[in-house]
Amino acid sequence: MAAAIEMKGWTLAEAAREISRYLPAGQIFNPVNLSHYVHGRSFPRPRFRKALEQALDISEPFDFPRHRRKRSPSQEGNTESQAPGDGAVVRVQDMGDGTARVQIDQVVPWPDALKLLEILTHKGH
Repeated sequence: MAAAIEMKGWTLAEAAREISRYLPAGQIFNPVNLSHYVHGRSFPRPRFRKALEQALDISEPFDFPRHRRKRSPSQEGNTESQAPGDGAVVRVQDMGDGTARVQIDQVVPWPDALKLLEILTHKGH
């Protein structure tokens, strides 16, 4: 996503203005949110994701960077991420044997849900 913005020659503020053009009247896209998406601190809601893809001329869905949150020593091996305002929660727990338990609580469009299921069921499980 950052590369697509750079290829357009836009700043984050300019990109946010362009993305806002693809949202319903009266809705704006905040450059701060865009910064969070670019740096993997949060993930866009489906309507914002669609506007991003349209504004940036992205024909295929793209992946967002994974959230990395600093952990205290007592939390080592575990992380939790909550995207601001949309209630999405992702928990990852290190099982200590080279595997991780991943719990995702987020509403997603059916195509995304099916992709996740495909990824999870084709990893030898």
